[in-house]
Amino acid sequence: MFDKLEKIIARYDELTSLLADPDVINHQDRYRELSKEHSELTPIVASYKLFKKAKGDVDNLFHLIESSDAEMRELAQAELSDSEAKLLHKETMCRI
Repeated sequence: MFDKLEKIIARYDELTSLLADPDVINHQDRYRELSKEHSELTPIVASYKLFKKAKGDVDNLFHLIESSDAEMRELAQAELSDSEAKLLHKETMCRI
């Protein structure tokens, strides 16, 4: 699943570059076609980016839990279940 999402991100980035290309802009049919594809991918890309951020947040909390600082471990542990729930929700949104 994530490989497919990474390919979608790559295509989205490619489309973003193409839409800024003057040659594409001058060919309205091509520009319209690429714009449509870009707009269809936008919500998928946005959801995946939110997922990746949530995953990073959970990973950071796990690193803090392994910390030698007791206060940091306690704070990270308190936030972990909420962050894991957010991650699960974002992962569900990314299913394609």
